[in-house]
Amino acid sequence: ELLKAYAYMRGFMTAHGQPDCARAARYILKDYVNGKLLYCHPPPDVDPKQFNERESDRETDAEAVNPNPTSRRPQYVNEIDEEFFSQNSVVAISKGDRKSG
Repeated sequence: ELLKAYAYMRGFMTAHGQPDCARAARYILKDYVNGKLLYCHPPPDVDPKQFNERESDRETDAEAVNPNPTSRRPQYVNEIDEEFFSQNSVVAISKGDRKSG
């Protein structure tokens, strides 16, 4: 189910329109090997439930720092860009016959 869902979300489909589970598995393994997927065990003297609570606390801390990660960043206008786009003499250049209209 995990591979099917991952393949579907990433658009990995076979020629028959089914999710490509083999490709999804390769991508997941590649991400794991490259360290993009977190996999860890709690230390021997720590209760696993408490350890996982700490991980969920980190997620809420990250959300508190940036509550809306999809918000747009302010765009800064460069003086050169401003000067270029303020010109009124913009001309399109094209090849071919020039037809007067």
